[in-house]
Amino acid sequence: MIQGKIVDETTHNGLPYAEVTISNITPKDSVYGVITNAAGSFKISKIPYGSYQLVVSFMGYANHKKEIMVNTPTLELETILLKEKSEKLSEVLVKTSKPSIQYKVDRQVINASSFPSASVAMDLLTNIPSLQVDVNDNLKYRGDGIFKVYINGHPVQNGTDKLRQISADLIDKIEIITNPSVVYGSEGTAGIIQVLLKKNRLQGYAINANSKVSTLGDANGYLSLDKKSEKWGWYFNATGGESVWSQLDVVKEQTVIHGLLSYSTNINQSEKNGQKNLYIEAGFNYDLTDKDYLDLTFTLNPIKTNQFNDDLGAVIAQKNSIIDTGLQEIESYLLKSNRITKYHYIGGNLNFSHYFNKDKTHKLSAYADVSSYLSPYTERQLDEKQFVSETERLGYYNYEKNEFVLNAKLEYNYPITDETTLDAGIEMDLDDIPEIGSTSGTFDADDNLIPFSNQRNEQRIDFMQNVYSGFLNIKSSWKKFEYQFGLRMEHTDTKSNYQYVSIDGENIFVPAQHNFSKFFPSLHLLYNLNDNTQWVANYTRRINRASYYALVPVVEYADITTYYTGNADIKPSYINAYEMGFKNTWNDKSFLSIQVFHRKTIDVIEYFNYADEEGKLINTPENVGDSYSTGSEFMGNFKCNVWWETNVSISLFMYKIHVNFMDDDYSKNQFNHNFKWNNTFNFLGDYSLRLNMDYNGHRFQPKVIQKVL
Repeated sequence: MIQGKIVDETTHNGLPYAEVTISNITPKDSVYGVITNAAGSFKISKIPYGSYQLVVSFMGYANHKKEIMVNTPTLELETILLKEKSEKLSEVLVKTSKPSIQYKVDRQVINASSFPSASVAMDLLTNIPSLQVDVNDNLKYRGDGIFKVYINGHPVQNGTDKLRQISADLIDKIEIITNPSVVYGSEGTAGIIQVLLKKNRLQGYAINANSKVSTLGDANGYLSLDKKSEKWGWYFNATGGESVWSQLDVVKEQTVIHGLLSYSTNINQSEKNGQKNLYIEAGFNYDLTDKDYLDLTFTLNPIKTNQFNDDLGAVIAQKNSIIDTGLQEIESYLLKSNRITKYHYIGGNLNFSHYFNKDKTHKLSAYADVSSYLSPYTERQLDEKQFVSETERLGYYNYEKNEFVLNAKLEYNYPITDETTLDAGIEMDLDDIPEIGSTSGTFDADDNLIPFSNQRNEQRIDFMQNVYSGFLNIKSSWKKFEYQFGLRMEHTDTKSNYQYVSIDGENIFVPAQHNFSKFFPSLHLLYNLNDNTQWVANYTRRINRASYYALVPVVEYADITTYYTGNADIKPSYINAYEMGFKNTWNDKSFLSIQVFHRKTIDVIEYFNYADEEGKLINTPENVGDSYSTGSEFMGNFKCNVWWETNVSISLFMYKIHVNFMDDDYSKNQFNHNFKWNNTFNFLGDYSLRLNMDYNGHRFQPKVIQKVL
């Protein structure tokens, strides 16, 4: 038997599905071949003694050839390093690049280097079909699926914010895993987004600095220092500046009917939102022995991150009778809105790995990540209504103090046989915010907030959500068939105690505590029809826990037409997801991938609107019913010729939601379609032109507004 492992020469990451062939040197009458597994390892059994030629090939890499002698029952080869292919054409060296988007049997991979115009991680995600960012800044996929964000294999809090902070220059690639195994947490009904950062594997110093500006208003800089020696290394990264996420003109129309009256509001305004920040990360790694490895990372916002949303426009508000055509009331004014969010945090993580064998398949690892705010998190909304004769200044002020976040994981990987591996581990995610405050009111000329006299005041929340979990996963293979199945158990303990002072001056305390335990199974199947064709099928069960602010029952001003209140009784959403896929590769960089899927989400969480007696909307999260997504995705990468490479993805799916809440019981269907086309044109030297096209079809969210409190 011959066994070994194939890895990338630069990153040292295993290369799954690389082709390994062994043939007799003399006589050349026998050829043996296999495909590496997900870790890049391979083994070939029942090889007679003799001399052979080993050939390793993988798309985008140069072939590796060597002669080997089989003279023992088991021959363990040294790790084989593959390097990216380069070719010499007319005395001009052109280095081949990775496809901009790769579709593997279990994930979609975005190679960051293919999108030099991207400033942060969020920019790269716009290239994934069916992925959208909703009005609450949640990443949604195939309808209402929510992602959980991971960085280098570990979950992070406030994932959307992280994706808007991490410079694209730091990123090697981003993986979209829609049906991850139980090794990952069950959070995220759409799966996980995994950001894999670059690592310097070359000994010596590496220095990188750049700056980017755009006509939208972006102005960012990036600096990286890296030192690597044989047994240790360190790095320092800093990125900062101003990013503008969007700048657009918006028309909003809203009509609320209450009794015999209708309240209509028309807003025509320009919007600009983005952030100003400085983010620093430093790390140190040390090889304690040839089997023990230690990594430390430290992160810091040395100055407060400032996220902003500025709106300017005109408002016309009317009150009419629905039986009398005469106009009841009308008012018009200029509206200037400004929302500022500031936070200032520090964090760090420790990662220790111990390997029990040479090929690093038997492993024990421990990880801990901790973070906290250096100063209170604050958010302020100020809406200035400018009438002809006066100005009203309304809004709110929120804060969070002393948040503590901890993620810790202990994982054990054991190769039971050459084909079978056992993964087991325990994990905990702790999030404790002992004080959250919210006040709504009017602002004076000095921007001091004066609380509303006719509403509850001094609102305070003590929030905690702890998740404790354990998992067991088995991976194995038999001939051309690979499979893995696992089970994860999670116990969730949540607290959102709420207190406030009522209009009558009474202190009110509303406790809210919930705890529950659930099991989450997963199953993944893979069949290698031949060296170029794979079939895959999988199933997972996942969960979407409501965000902490959705669980706290504060009542606060949101904008000129809406108030917001949380819901301590909201239940988590559960999803059962099924996928089946096919992939065929040819011509080095060309491939075609087809995937069909079905997903059912139970207790979908959506923001529901009610109308009060004055026509104001009350916006609150609710479990509105169940949803279904069924469809397919077609993805292909084609190397048309030396100078043109094209990547096409099409997503077609039917989204259905059955709303069953209060007095509403109805279903709504919508056919969704998305199309993305990325082209790369290579010229002499290192010059290239990229042309990207993107189309997203119409989509909806369930909203019911004709309710009276």
